[in-house]
Amino acid sequence: MNRNAVILAVLAAPLPLACAETLMETPAPIKVKDARNCYRLSPELYRSGQPGGDGFKALEKLGLKSVLNLREYHSDADEAEHTGLRLYRIKLAAGKVTREELMDCLLVISRAPKPVLVHCWHGSDRTGIVCAAYRIVMQGWTPEKALEELMDERFGHHRSYYSNLAELVRDTDWKAFKEEFRRKRQAQGV
Repeated sequence: MNRNAVILAVLAAPLPLACAETLMETPAPIKVKDARNCYRLSPELYRSGQPGGDGFKALEKLGLKSVLNLREYHSDADEAEHTGLRLYRIKLAAGKVTREELMDCLLVISRAPKPVLVHCWHGSDRTGIVCAAYRIVMQGWTPEKALEELMDERFGHHRSYYSNLAELVRDTDWKAFKEEFRRKRQAQGV
């Protein structure tokens, strides 16, 4: 075999994996009965607005195992009652999301049976900031790339109301955040 062919084969070998990973990072819209603004972000994470009873059943049929509800005043217990989904809840106020709340959300996502759905009412702002943090911490995205996805119009982010969310992405020391996340996961045995 010629030397150039060997070098080319070695250099090209990782390309299909890199391309597949990039495709996996692209949010894929999922049509789910009774759940709006639903997207698959990765094999482990989905996002949506508030699912109804039929939505929870459809999500379970898709293979989802867990749901993280970010709504302050609404539990999913009634809608998800006849499913085997594991329900988690962290109450977030879109105008006041803190670094500590993001940490709590990522810790839940990291230990919950996968795949996990994250949702709020619209699936835009609270869901968007949690997904941005997930992208940065769990998938190694840059804050800029995660912020771009947070602001993407297809998700319906209300930037004029919740500029604090973009500020949180910009102002967080993500290196320190990741280290704290690693320590907390280790302490939880995850």
